[in-house]
Amino acid sequence: MSWLLFMDESGHDHRNTPCEVRGGFAIHAGRVWDFHRGFRNAEKRAFGKYLADFDLMAGQENKWLEVKGSRILERKRFQWAAQGKEILSDAQRHEGVLDFLIKSRKKAPPSRLGFTAFGQASLLMADDIFRLLQRHGAVVFAGVIPRGVKPPKDYRQGQYWTALRKDHTFLLERFFYFLEQKQEHGLLVLDETDKQRGPQVHRAHAELLHEDSARKAENAMDCSQPPVCGLFLVSGDSGGGCLHLLH
Repeated sequence: MSWLLFMDESGHDHRNTPCEVRGGFAIHAGRVWDFHRGFRNAEKRAFGKYLADFDLMAGQENKWLEVKGSRILERKRFQWAAQGKEILSDAQRHEGVLDFLIKSRKKAPPSRLGFTAFGQASLLMADDIFRLLQRHGAVVFAGVIPRGVKPPKDYRQGQYWTALRKDHTFLLERFFYFLEQKQEHGLLVLDETDKQRGPQVHRAHAELLHEDSARKAENAMDCSQPPVCGLFLVSGDSGGGCLHLLH
């Protein structure tokens, strides 16, 4: 069996956070489906419907399909949630969320209940996600660097795409040591943020892992199986993605 490391990035737009973060959480393949079901149930419990359903109701698809941390944990969500004197019941929260999203789509001002409900629903969703991660034994891996870091003076444009940055390399090393301890395989699940450079970044992942495999072969370790299998995925406007299989 394998562990899947779902990786993404945050803070690279240099807007709201003082650091750039690359990483994600790893979950065992045998727990992924149960986690997914729990995630969907949490979404419906918090908002009353799946967020994608609101897009279909308003005729605007692909606007809220993704539950993003930057969206549900935005600063004003805390302000909205706190403006109510008490925690809303499920029925009140669902009614308010419906009012908020429908009126927002129509560019009409939501009610006070709508703002409060959506704020509380967002925080409830975030809390349930962390509970799900803990329940299913997820492990977090992340590399963090200050956002003001500059490339070295001898940096050339081509260098970055032929070798991974050090923070990415260290992140993969930590995941490798984790897999080595578990004696299991690993999958890197990556998005493709740049259609032109994305494949080059994924290739750099593969080259790093192949080089590591070659070093092990020199030490008489068993490398009879290929260390990396890259599967590039394309789906709609998402820009595609990539899976890397680590042995």
